[in-house]
Amino acid sequence: MTATLKTKKIYFFVVIGLLFSNLCLCQQSENTGKQASDTSTLRRIDLKDVTITAKYLTNRNNSYQYLPQSAKPLLTVLGGTDVVRYIGTLPGVSQGMEGGMGFFVRGGNNANNRIELDGVPVYGSTHLFGLFSTFHSDIVQSTNFLTGGISATTGDFLASITQIKSINPDTASFHGSLNISPFLVGLSANGQINKKISYVAAGRMSLLRPEYMVIKSISETVTDVNPQISDLFLKLNYIINQNHLISASGYFSNDYFSFKNPTVLIEMNWGNRFARLGWECSFSDKTKLQTLAYYNRFYSGQLQKQFKENTTNDLLSELRVQSTLSEEVFQSTFIHEQKLWSLQAGLLYKGRQFQPVSQKMLIGKDTVANLNNPLLSNSFVLFSEAKYKFDQLIATIGVRANIYKSNKLSTLLKDVRFNTIYEISTNSGIEFSYDLLSQTHHAVEGLPMGWSLDLLVPADSFFLPEKSQQFYAGGYWTNKTYSLSAGAYYKLLNNLISYKNSTNLFGNQSENWQQEIAIGDGRSYGVEFRAERKSSKWNAALSYTLSKTTRKYSDLNNGKEFPFKFDRRHILNLNAQFITKRKKGREQNFNFALSYSSGHKATIPIGMYKGELPPYWDIMGDGAINGLMDENAYSRQLMSAVNNLNLPDYFRIDIGYTFIKKRKKSTSEFTIGVYNMLNKKNPYLIFYQDERWKQLSILPIIPSIQWSLSF
Repeated sequence: MTATLKTKKIYFFVVIGLLFSNLCLCQQSENTGKQASDTSTLRRIDLKDVTITAKYLTNRNNSYQYLPQSAKPLLTVLGGTDVVRYIGTLPGVSQGMEGGMGFFVRGGNNANNRIELDGVPVYGSTHLFGLFSTFHSDIVQSTNFLTGGISATTGDFLASITQIKSINPDTASFHGSLNISPFLVGLSANGQINKKISYVAAGRMSLLRPEYMVIKSISETVTDVNPQISDLFLKLNYIINQNHLISASGYFSNDYFSFKNPTVLIEMNWGNRFARLGWECSFSDKTKLQTLAYYNRFYSGQLQKQFKENTTNDLLSELRVQSTLSEEVFQSTFIHEQKLWSLQAGLLYKGRQFQPVSQKMLIGKDTVANLNNPLLSNSFVLFSEAKYKFDQLIATIGVRANIYKSNKLSTLLKDVRFNTIYEISTNSGIEFSYDLLSQTHHAVEGLPMGWSLDLLVPADSFFLPEKSQQFYAGGYWTNKTYSLSAGAYYKLLNNLISYKNSTNLFGNQSENWQQEIAIGDGRSYGVEFRAERKSSKWNAALSYTLSKTTRKYSDLNNGKEFPFKFDRRHILNLNAQFITKRKKGREQNFNFALSYSSGHKATIPIGMYKGELPPYWDIMGDGAINGLMDENAYSRQLMSAVNNLNLPDYFRIDIGYTFIKKRKKSTSEFTIGVYNMLNKKNPYLIFYQDERWKQLSILPIIPSIQWSLSF
């Protein structure tokens, strides 16, 4: 405890010192611009935000930048715009469980993706078991999705990074929005407090609990279900002068779910919270310094209780599990840009504390408590990146050195990033990139929905940091209406971890979780294609991926290579929006989406045999174990080779219709839609029961409705 406090004190003074040096370095530019920034003598003119994007940064299979409007035509299960769900329509992205936000990018695991809000990672980025993200679309200015050619200024992931940038507050007028669907209510506001301070605030909460209570009163059921969802974002900008900007923001999301009947109580809770402080200092139009510090916390927990029949006072068993991750980060980046070249360099410190398992179990009168000690890790990172443009050639090279220390492991991780673009013409070019990446934490993934109950642990001397190497080559072409891109990639992954037993996918977080983990490698390669059309009458986007992904673990499948569970050979997504009616102040749109992919892989039982009963099986007593439970415990299944069965192909069509009404000071939108309009029973799981094979499908046909008002 003393060492931890000492480390935190040192970290605190380092942060204060670097922030103070930032202020001193910027003092000269502050004095130079003092007269120009005196708002008492000069008339203040507020300009609207303008996003300028170089063409070689977008419309390529390695990089996509999009606005929230791009995600609006996509129908979501719960209604509303979801900027993260748009990622599932892009090349190289394989979907996990239907309807969920679990994405597997170019052969990586779901936890190999990094999702950031204003530079802060959000580890539990989904609500309601992964059905939609925790980001209110009205706070989003733009989203960058990168799978290759990645800047050396960011790291600690293997597959992709999603950089969500929040909007800058409007310093000229007040704006707000209201969003209502059968499942969520959302509010947002942004404006000016005074001439120097402006704000953005947004929040959402669910209507599921009161809606269920109405259903419960009508049906008179004894079962009680309590889903609660909320998220909140607040951002303040303080303009010191034209050369200094301080931004402070806070973010909170929380999910709670409980299920209770006379014999069982199940509770789950997960969420995020962070506090962020940023400082931007401009020496000139070409040189600036960006400094960022934040505290971030992710948590998840589970509770399971079992009672005797028809009583809640006589407890038979109880299990409590909780897992947390806290991190403190400081980063400072120096940026200098010239006409033909630019340079970025900086440093980062990251301190983490993991609590992977804290468990308490009660069986009868005996209590077992397993409280694992916190696992600590520290990273000190130096990074540098240079970009040079010569005629039609744009070359970028970056290095990232990470001095990483955790339990019994001290190592230097070296990341290398290289990207080159040759512009054949003003609207076409070819690209090559190489990315050597490392990740200093592991996520033992449960159900592949993108939910937030995975087990997070730091890399150590046994579970070494995960690494990947990726090569990419491709080309692009664009004009005012159309854009095309195509390319091929090859990726190798090392030190991946996985559960040895597939039953642990449903959440095994015992004290001896290390014994349930296998360590191995992966490989993925494929080709990607995307075509887009944008016009005033209709827009469309078509994405196609042909790929193959494998895994190899010494403790699985007799050490032989096997297909990755979400190795979908073919993936096709088509999205279109047609403007069916437009006149002054009114507009109507028809939205269409088609999703097709090869079925994912599965391991199935091919035989049965009898085995030993689990230790202490009879300790519960008092009739808690019935004949079926006893048979399930005693029976053993002989499984096939890992993931040797291809499930049927996945196919889904969504449609929606939007009515837009624009007034002088407000805009209202009303959207109705149908998710899975053909009611296609897409298989997620097949199993053998009652002497025949059965199929589990997740989401049938679902109607969707939402109304929003912006002002």
